[in-house]
Amino acid sequence: MSHTISINVIYHTAINYPVPEIIEMYISNGWNMNDFGHISLRALGDKDDYDWIELQLGQVDELYKVISKKVEANEDPAVVLMLNEIDVGAVTTFFPKENRINFLLMIGRKKHPELPEWTDISWYIPKLIKPLLASGIVIEQIASFDSL
Repeated sequence: MSHTISINVIYHTAINYPVPEIIEMYISNGWNMNDFGHISLRALGDKDDYDWIELQLGQVDELYKVISKKVEANEDPAVVLMLNEIDVGAVTTFFPKENRINFLLMIGRKKHPELPEWTDISWYIPKLIKPLLASGIVIEQIASFDSL
């Protein structure tokens, strides 16, 4: 049996942070973009077909250029973010017009100790919101969706 879990974080901020700055907030708080040896992101012009491309780890500037172009084209950028030192990560989609970030927890998913078929959401929540809170961003809502 396979679960898909998604956590949406809806936030409010007086400053309109561009997506690369939000990614940098996560990197400053224990996350990275090393998706097992490369950077994974949704391609420009994918029209929600979820076409993924890979960049070399040193191509962060190129990543940020693609993300900026996606936002300009009214596309929702997505990148894989991994937690430092462990093989746990999330496909992270940014919805800048909605002030929302979606985390699809499918990489090394942490399972609840008492309910091993279910994701341990309480393990993830601090890791998902701390980078935003540390930058003065207000969390308005957290919603999770777990499906079989």
